[in-house]
Amino acid sequence: MKTKLTQKNLDAARGEATQKGKPFYVWDTDLSGFGAYVSPRGDVSFLVQKWAGGRGGKAVRFVLGKTKNGMNLSEARTLATQNIGDISKGVNPVVVRRSVREETRDRLNGTRVSEALGMYIPERANSRFKREKRRALQSAFETSGLLKTPVADVTKSDVRTMIARKVEEGKPAAARNLFAAVRPFFSYCVDHEIISVSPVEKMVAPSPVASRDRLLSSDEIKALWQATSSQGDDPIPQTWCRFYRLLLLTGQRRDEVAGMKWEEIDLVAKVWTIPAERAKNGIAHIVHLSDEVLAELCRDDKDPASIARQVGLVLPASKRRNAGVSGPGGSSTTRRGGHISGYSKMKTILDSEMSRILERPLAPWRIHDLRRTLASGLAEMGYSTDVADRLLNHVSGSRSGVKGVYQRYEFHKERKEAIEAWGKRVAAWIGS
Repeated sequence: MKTKLTQKNLDAARGEATQKGKPFYVWDTDLSGFGAYVSPRGDVSFLVQKWAGGRGGKAVRFVLGKTKNGMNLSEARTLATQNIGDISKGVNPVVVRRSVREETRDRLNGTRVSEALGMYIPERANSRFKREKRRALQSAFETSGLLKTPVADVTKSDVRTMIARKVEEGKPAAARNLFAAVRPFFSYCVDHEIISVSPVEKMVAPSPVASRDRLLSSDEIKALWQATSSQGDDPIPQTWCRFYRLLLLTGQRRDEVAGMKWEEIDLVAKVWTIPAERAKNGIAHIVHLSDEVLAELCRDDKDPASIARQVGLVLPASKRRNAGVSGPGGSSTTRRGGHISGYSKMKTILDSEMSRILERPLAPWRIHDLRRTLASGLAEMGYSTDVADRLLNHVSGSRSGVKGVYQRYEFHKERKEAIEAWGKRVAAWIGS
């Protein structure tokens, strides 16, 4: 069909195509060679069709763009005018496009993993959770010696080896998380024509990690408390003692506690506000502080007014060269100027101290089990899952699905009561 290609005529063609269930071609009478293909569903693709060198020459036909991708009639007409002009000068836009694509592909096919990560990572920098994934991704490629390898040369076997290494280290959850980080990275590389096919395409994800049910008993909590009562020359430095106690008493995540700042704490209101940028789920979170937590915060200075004026990290890394846990060569595993680090080495020392106090081997446990212990304790005391989920800043459980959409009450009063009750229960255990 030939007509003046206006929006009105185009809309009419779309209506007819959808009504009759068959496609239409509409060619513009004002600009020869410019037209549109209308699908039976009403989708429009703008076209150029000309003969290089005039009638009898080689036909040149290609799609300029589609309405579903955001192109409108005005933009299509402008682009068609330019391309038709090029064809009249003997330039074939199809050949030019193909040449550009091939040149880009040749250039990108040599892109190394480190370079691709350099492009990928800035586009994903918007939450702490994703930063953790990117760190795992960078570390895995580095450990595997693949950072300098062209992305196109990374094989499915390489990825399997990376993931298997985590499993062999006894970290099945880390293996699954690594796969969850690797997959979108390679998809990004495909989208940006760095590679044509993802090496993880059709690759099966590692098996889900079995749900953990490890809880610390009252005796183990008492042992933890005794092990973290630093007296100066004790194996566990005072900053780390405070760290473990705050984890137990607040139920918050490891990095959230380690990164706690004095500016986030209101001693008068007895609350700690974790800002959204530090929360794993990107949601700002209010943590009510029990008397037991306040006692830990005020351990070094009994004057609340003085504490209220403090700024910076509550748990800073030691400023002494060999403070804390020594790493290779005697260097400190804490970072000067940052918060404490070297969790696994200090956890080994804590486990040893707890076993010594208990006078028996300690069943394996993880820092995250302290959160589960708190949640279980709250349930035993009669507090609902809604209260526990909000106290722990969970988005799963009672805050997911339809209930999460409509249940907007945050249970602040109940959370305050619950955390105070938990503090008293811990105090009773350690005092018994």
